[in-house]
Amino acid sequence: VVAAFEVNAERDRRKFSDITFDLNGSDQVFQADAVSQKAIHEAATRANKAISEGTGNPDDYAWNSGIANFQWILANNSRVSMDAPEIVALWEAVSKRNHDLQHAARDLKDMNPIPLTFEDDSFWT
Repeated sequence: VVAAFEVNAERDRRKFSDITFDLNGSDQVFQADAVSQKAIHEAATRANKAISEGTGNPDDYAWNSGIANFQWILANNSRVSMDAPEIVALWEAVSKRNHDLQHAARDLKDMNPIPLTFEDDSFWT
């Protein structure tokens, strides 16, 4: 018998795993643990502010308080330049994934019984 806490643990494992995000036609892998998600959210908040003030334009990498080239460190420790709309889109992707995982977990916990194969990707996509 699978317990609800096991489904929650799988949800959280997936929620805090790396996320692949298309950046300029190239899939990039970003860390998405709790600390990284907070940092992405904070950057997206600053990016939204820059966009609303008219300084966060596409292909403008100096949107973050005049830093010449805003960069993010990817999961493989390489750096990638990101404009304000790209940071916002990354946060939207993380947020959507978290929302979808929350609902998938709820759907699993509503099953009686919860399938023994609940960790299978088919339940989470």
